[in-house]
Amino acid sequence: MRPAFVFVATVAVLVFSGSMLRAAEPGPVLTALGAKYAKGWAFKDPYLALKADAPLTEDAWKEIAALGTKAAYLSGPGIDDAAVARFVKLGIEGLSFDGTGITDAGLAVFKDAKVTKLGISHALALKGAGAAALAGHPTLKELSFGGTGFGDAGMPPIASIKGLTRLQLNHDQITDAGLAALANHPSLEVLMFSPQMTPRLTDACLATVATLKALKELTINDTVLTYDGGLKQLKALPNLQKITLGKVGLSDADLAKLKADLPKVEIAFTPAEADAVEKWRQMYQKQRPAIGALPPPAAAPAVATKVEPKPAAIVAPPPPIVLPENINAAYATTLQPLLKDHCYKCHGSEKQKGDVNLETYKSAKAIADDPEIWNKVIDVIRGGDMPPAKEPKMADPEREKLAGAVEETLTAALLARGPEPGPPIIRRLTHAEYRRSVRDLLAVDFDVAGAVGMPEDPIGKGYDNLADALKIPPALTEKYLAAADEVLAKLFGDGAKPGSPPAPGASIAQMFRTAANPQAAGQLARTLISRFLPRAYRRPVTAEEVARYGVIFDKALAQRKTPTDAFRHMFKAVLLSPNFLFRIEEDRAPAGSTKPYRVSNFELASRISYFLWASLPDNELITLATQGKLSDPAVLDAQVKRMLADPKAKALSEEFATQWLQLRRLAEARPTTEFFPTFNDGLKDAMKQETLLFFDALRTENLPVTTLLDADFTFVNEPLAEHYGIAGIKGAQMQRVTLKPEQHRGGLLGMASVLSMTSHTFRTSPTQRGKYVLDVLLGTPPPPPPNNVAQIDDAAKKGDAKTFRELLGQHATDAACAGCHQRIDPLGFGLDNFDAIGRWRVSTPDQPLDTAGVLPSGEQFDGPVELKKALAGKRDRFVDNISEQMLTYALGRQLQPYDKPVVREISAALAKDGYKFSTLVAGVVKSFPFQNRKNAATPTQTASLSHP
Repeated sequence: MRPAFVFVATVAVLVFSGSMLRAAEPGPVLTALGAKYAKGWAFKDPYLALKADAPLTEDAWKEIAALGTKAAYLSGPGIDDAAVARFVKLGIEGLSFDGTGITDAGLAVFKDAKVTKLGISHALALKGAGAAALAGHPTLKELSFGGTGFGDAGMPPIASIKGLTRLQLNHDQITDAGLAALANHPSLEVLMFSPQMTPRLTDACLATVATLKALKELTINDTVLTYDGGLKQLKALPNLQKITLGKVGLSDADLAKLKADLPKVEIAFTPAEADAVEKWRQMYQKQRPAIGALPPPAAAPAVATKVEPKPAAIVAPPPPIVLPENINAAYATTLQPLLKDHCYKCHGSEKQKGDVNLETYKSAKAIADDPEIWNKVIDVIRGGDMPPAKEPKMADPEREKLAGAVEETLTAALLARGPEPGPPIIRRLTHAEYRRSVRDLLAVDFDVAGAVGMPEDPIGKGYDNLADALKIPPALTEKYLAAADEVLAKLFGDGAKPGSPPAPGASIAQMFRTAANPQAAGQLARTLISRFLPRAYRRPVTAEEVARYGVIFDKALAQRKTPTDAFRHMFKAVLLSPNFLFRIEEDRAPAGSTKPYRVSNFELASRISYFLWASLPDNELITLATQGKLSDPAVLDAQVKRMLADPKAKALSEEFATQWLQLRRLAEARPTTEFFPTFNDGLKDAMKQETLLFFDALRTENLPVTTLLDADFTFVNEPLAEHYGIAGIKGAQMQRVTLKPEQHRGGLLGMASVLSMTSHTFRTSPTQRGKYVLDVLLGTPPPPPPNNVAQIDDAAKKGDAKTFRELLGQHATDAACAGCHQRIDPLGFGLDNFDAIGRWRVSTPDQPLDTAGVLPSGEQFDGPVELKKALAGKRDRFVDNISEQMLTYALGRQLQPYDKPVVREISAALAKDGYKFSTLVAGVVKSFPFQNRKNAATPTQTASLSHP
């Protein structure tokens, strides 16, 4: 997203092509400049909007200096460090850089620059260190940044800018913990979290926001907020005037509480994104008018209708429900007595640990109206985490009786409301999906996103394919144009050496060249596009759509282009069409109805293929969809089995497993070669490949998903085998090996990938390892650390602490830290036989290891083997978690309380079938939300979206 700075003035728009400045012609980026990106800076003088594709010449600098501008919007690789320094010397007060060549070293020029407003976005050369140059800046008032790599480490320098009044955080890797650096900032008046950044934030971020006493305006998008979890803290802000919320999943009840707390604060809502495809189509038309009119989106009625929810509609109550009498009776006879005996002591009217008071729920209806908190109650009761070990132990039958009574109450409420497929979504292809779709469409396979420098897909709540995170910032618009050119250049063999073999998809290009005259070429164009377009659009196309692309071809010939160039022009239009770049599903009549319905056979084909292959449907799926047979349960089962057996299903490991298991962190793992000389890129790659091959073996061999917790095999090459102490392995090729007990491996917790990325620079991190087990494997993440929590100083042992475990134990006695560390640290110390890069050890140079621990539910263990056995006792929680994770990935949205019964259905099916991997996948595909959708809501219906 570009910085939301506004220039109210005349705009001088120039483009630099290498030799001179000239007035900009309509083209990428430049035509997007205007009112949309000019709403915050009130300069009376003209501002400069400049895109420089090459370094500026001295003549160009003279022209710029003559403008006397006070503000500049700068983009393009020609804006490098030297150019930035010269712009600063011109005395410009406001500078915004988008997609430039600036580096961390180049940012040092701002240390003494007298700028008041600064925006930096999509600077691919930045790695994060440059934030230090802004520390304590004396004149900076307004700052916006995204795609800079600043991350959490960049927040302390920014927080030290005491005169800062406006801060916008875009798609950088900033979490609740990083945001905590802003606590008690004295002058910040406007704080904005953009949609591409906030999926990393939770309710916990509001504890920091509540300390900003000067704050007047707050904007938060695309995260899940609750009143009790965080929003109620905003009462502490004496100067707050406006809150803008967008897709925060706020219930009507929580919104009513917030309004009651803040009667004088304006609460606004950002418009829904239902018109995203139409916006892209309009932007495309403006930037490439010569290509001709694009066919309108197939889902135009659903997409073109702009939904702008109004507060009056948002607070409309959800449909009333009536619970069965047996549920109401069970509350009085079963549920409330059990809660009183085991829960109210710590979570009642007298004490509210974790800020949770269960005693306020006085009826079954009250429980049913708050599924979020009560689903958590079910999880901690069944998982054995509650009641805590120091309280009287709860017998297993009684534990299941309590959890079952809550579950029955929530399920009865869901049945009364009817099944819920979730909100309709529009999904842009991720970069990985784009690459694979081009591969399967044109047989051209290369890293196109890397080749043209596309900004990384933002990750929303763990996955980059979630619809809420898949925006199209203006910088990506230009990259799609470049990507289409790159793909077609490879298809047509541009730059290929004479006699070299053509690209795999070049047979199409060869057909183009057989058209010797315009008439033959025109006929061939229409024949090819009629076959090509349904595959690209993933649905049947109309004769009008085919004809329009024929017109594009004819216009190109009329402009005296060769037939080959005309073909290229036509196919470029397809690759830029919203019908290719977006996964569009049509609303059904009657308009405005929110009753769920089955997706079409073609929509089902796309859902399955992008779930399992991260690519478009193949001919067999399309044929079955055309025949209307794909939705038949027996046919669908057969197709899922076929697709899982196809090598393309390795995408499920490469995309889903990589993100669920957080393997992208391995490249930035903290251990250094200074302390661990063998921890090089080659070994890291082998570690990652081991985990991916291991996960993929679940698919290829249909193994139980519980194999992830413990197994008797793994994959190694020679360097990784030496790392593990496994003899007899030669070569760089990964090989499957059978593990022996004395090798201490087996399952994810014995893999160096997981162990290395949860370590510190020179030692292990029991806290990070324990957090990984709770968060990634069990799906029960601990809350973020409190603000300003003291860090452990390894060099300064406190008191009589003789070991790191004792030191960490002293840290955990802090009241603010104790609760979480008691859950986290024992799990991490159970893995302490593995050093910081995953090698086995029995002691450290200073002292023997202490790997014993006790889980909150009372299970004792000593070392990784016993820890894995203890975790096997939490198999149900692990199975629920992998079901939740895969359903989230498949649906492309965050799960809501109304999805919990679906997760439990999938988990139950797994338990009945030996936890086979194929059963997990089939359960997701058969689920109600995967096979159903509903129409986009009208403003008066928006309120009920957050309810089960």
